[in-house]
Amino acid sequence: MRACEIRGLQWRDNDFIERTLTVRVSKTAGGERVIPLNANAWAAVLELRQRAKMLFGTEPQIDWYVFPHGEG
Repeated sequence: MRACEIRGLQWRDNDFIERTLTVRVSKTAGGERVIPLNANAWAAVLELRQRAKMLFGTEPQIDWYVFPHGEG
């Protein structure tokens, strides 16, 4: 994945049943794709989700970014 694709991931892009990520916004039209996750990548997604739940006290909303960041 490109860095801009990773930064743009939202929780809606995770398919928790199929264990995939969907790249919806990419540099090129061919970059829009579904990526199957291996066991390590899936474990990382679940850990990020757990951290978001602990930090905000609720399930992550679908429009939240997986990797939020703040400017300034």
